[in-house]
Amino acid sequence: MLGAFEVSDAERKKLEHSGIVFKPVGEWFRAPLPCAAWARSGCTVYDVRPEVCVKFRCALLKAVDAGSVAEAEALATVAQAHRLTAAVNEGLQAAFPGSGESREKQLRDAAATSEGRARHVQLLLDKAALEVHLQRHFRETVPAK
Repeated sequence: MLGAFEVSDAERKKLEHSGIVFKPVGEWFRAPLPCAAWARSGCTVYDVRPEVCVKFRCALLKAVDAGSVAEAEALATVAQAHRLTAAVNEGLQAAFPGSGESREKQLRDAAATSEGRARHVQLLLDKAALEVHLQRHFRETVPAK
């Protein structure tokens, strides 16, 4: 999963009311990931999602298509990703209530100190477990040169 995705101006216009914030980058428009149109139940703009989303296939889906991972195993892997994500989100909300500065940034800042690491050890472990799970099952690995 990347840090951002890009869409054309025509796609951006179709998504104006989605809550996604786009910044112009040359002839394209870039938005950060995770996508603001994603909700617990899935994509909230599925019918008008951009081409990049239509074509995207994570490493796990490619493995299912190739026959190297069974569909039931893939569904269990996705369910585990949802559980890990929920644990991190709940931990972030409990540790950093309110709005304003990004909870992720607040956690990074807290993790920079020994006191912050001690105070948020479970949340940091949950976040690390989520990152490992996403890297292992969903993200494409780039071969070393």
